Amino acid sequence: MGIILGILFLGITSLAKIYGVLPTTQQTVISQLAHMIFGSGPLYYVIQFATLLILVVAANTSFADFPRVAALLGRDKYLPNQLSDVGSRLVYSNGIVVLAILSGVLLVVFEGHTSHLIPLYAVGVFISFTLSQTEW
Repeated sequence: MGIILGILFLGITSLAKIYGVLPTTQQTVISQLAHMIFGSGPLYYVIQFATLLILVVAANTSFADFPRVAALLGRDKYLPNQLSDVGSRLVYSNGIVVLAILSGVLLVVFEGHTSHLIPLYAVGVFISFTLSQTEW
């Protein structure tokens, strides 16, 4: 996954340099590149939709896997034992509640500024992907 990320980063950076694309507050770099390369046609919207799906899956991974990992760590006494309790819908409800509260706190602390939250999001996504792939 790290190699794929590196290749994507280098590719997007190279294309941005070749096309002279700079970040703006109105449009992302990937959107600008897709618009310059594919125009306003259907491929541009395919790129936008694929980006949306990637972000949704990445955000969902945190809420799907953090409670499971927290439950395993709670069972081993590295986190509070309550995180290993299964709720009425057969999920680790306490882990979901803790993650939702922490997410809300981050929104309040950073006043909802996406430029401050995106680096935290990226770190959180890669940590959750990594932890979800480890064998406990």
